[in-house]
Amino acid sequence: MAAIGIGIGVHSGTAYVGSIGEGLAGDFTAVGDVVNVAARLASRAGPGELPVIEAAWSRGRPRDLPSSDRMLELKGEASPIEVGTSR
Repeated sequence: MAAIGIGIGVHSGTAYVGSIGEGLAGDFTAVGDVVNVAARLASRAGPGELPVIEAAWSRGRPRDLPSSDRMLELKGEASPIEVGTSR
């Protein structure tokens, strides 16, 4: 049996959630900059990695969250973003 490796990106902020389209072509989705950044983080994550934006991990319990360990340049962002990575 082969293992499946996935990466997940975590960001926090305001997103707009709702139904887009109608009937069978419709979909329930989330849109906004926070969603775009999380998707870009996920695309940069290796198997089993969990990149977390500083603003998201500072809201959690510090003992459970990573410390910042790198700056990432992401498409669509004016400056690098501080990211901690949990494994």
